[in-house]
Amino acid sequence: MIKQCWKISFFCTVLFCTISCADKTAPETLRQKLMKMEPDAVNVQWFIKNNMYRALYSIDGKKTTSYFQINEKWMETEREIDDYELPVMILKVIQEQFSQYELDGIEEVNTFDSNTFYEVDLIYKGNNYDILFDINGKILRKKI
Repeated sequence: MIKQCWKISFFCTVLFCTISCADKTAPETLRQKLMKMEPDAVNVQWFIKNNMYRALYSIDGKKTTSYFQINEKWMETEREIDDYELPVMILKVIQEQFSQYELDGIEEVNTFDSNTFYEVDLIYKGNNYDILFDINGKILRKKI
């Protein structure tokens, strides 16, 4: 019984530390770098996944995620946007090719090499589709 209580106590301690320390995962230099890039970021939470730092935060109520390599090099930022913020060419492709689909979310993706992409999440007949567009409306990737 004591052994089981100890295991539960240990598990809760690890869980609490994981949740409460999430924003301290990144080095101070990286946290400062993000704040210089995104001075309006609030509720910043840091995680490490697949050898990448991931910062989750909000700007003006919009979910935003920035990815950094372990050496602190910024790779990309994904920002939640509304459909009216999509380039006209992408809206046209969606209306022509995906009019039967339900829009589930849109993210603008800015990369380290100055590219901008748009990731559009759609639902059709119970399946989720992730479609990546370039700024001109060309479909670069479509995955289920």
